Amino acid sequence: MFGKSKGAVFIITLILIGFCIYPIYLYVNGNINLYIHPRYNWFSLLMSMIGLSLLAAGLIYSHGRSKLRFRYFDVLLVVLLVLAFVVPAQPLSQQAIGKKSLVLPSYEQNGLDGGDSDCPEQTEPYTIDVWVYVLGYYDFDCFTESDVNIIGFVIDSVENPLPDNMYYLGRTVISCCVIDARPYALPVLIENGVKYDKDTWLRVQGKMQRKKVNGIEQVVIRPLSVVETEDSSKPYEFYKSRKPETINGLERTTD
Repeated sequence: MFGKSKGAVFIITLILIGFCIYPIYLYVNGNINLYIHPRYNWFSLLMSMIGLSLLAAGLIYSHGRSKLRFRYFDVLLVVLLVLAFVVPAQPLSQQAIGKKSLVLPSYEQNGLDGGDSDCPEQTEPYTIDVWVYVLGYYDFDCFTESDVNIIGFVIDSVENPLPDNMYYLGRTVISCCVIDARPYALPVLIENGVKYDKDTWLRVQGKMQRKKVNGIEQVVIRPLSVVETEDSSKPYEFYKSRKPETINGLERTTD
């Protein structure tokens, strides 16, 4: 595909060096977490530096001159690399995340009496992804009339539609990288008949209350204040662990 000449190898090596530099470039300008979870920052930088070192060593120890000849695939890689550096990094769009299935509290695992009765201590406001976890893991009574203060965007669900007097407020959550991004969401009651367009960013403050939704007993948000806000400067929430033993504020720990 690349040809067997030294010139072709030289071109591909330069292109690969560019791709190794790109994660470092993203880290320096603060955009690397638009694509990967923060816990993988150093791993990505380490792999980039190792690749960069090996490729650079290959260029240094290569001998002889050869005629450079770009092939179609080489040109395509160069164009992609240039675009990566020139086009500003962007978070995953809400339209794209809206095509994925919502992650909702797993009430089937909980139920009225099936959840853990040892309630977690809430020292800081929970984000949407933490609420999704605790509502499916702990007893409902732990959160009835609990204060809620969350920011998210209005999102629909084909698989789990809500009645006309409710809507989902969601956030994009990343476990590893942008490829596995999923929308986590909570149901919110509509107060005073005010409805919001899909993808509208809202800050919702209110209380949790029990309510039967589509025949299933759930905990939903009864809003006391709903304010439209600009797109969040923090487009993602980052999943911290899979099965927390304790939840204090936003921190979750594993075994």
